[in-house]
Amino acid sequence: MLPEEARKIADEAKRQGKWLYDPSHKWWYSPEDFKHIFHYATPNQQFLKGLQIRHPNEGIQAGFQRLTQIQAKLQAFTNAVMDYYKK
Repeated sequence: MLPEEARKIADEAKRQGKWLYDPSHKWWYSPEDFKHIFHYATPNQQFLKGLQIRHPNEGIQAGFQRLTQIQAKLQAFTNAVMDYYKK
């Protein structure tokens, strides 16, 4: 059974048109998925207090920024390797 506090958090996220973000695990839940998952698994108070109601576009944007950073590092490494073997 979904605890009342968990239901209220999910309902508030749904009302705002947002999702639930767990920063400790860097995981996003739609309000519906959150209710479904925690209907079967009881979340503790620490977990619930750490949840953030955020727009999922923030997660998409952060993911693209991270990919850009990784791509730049990979390109720099690739260039270093190519320069090394040109000698």
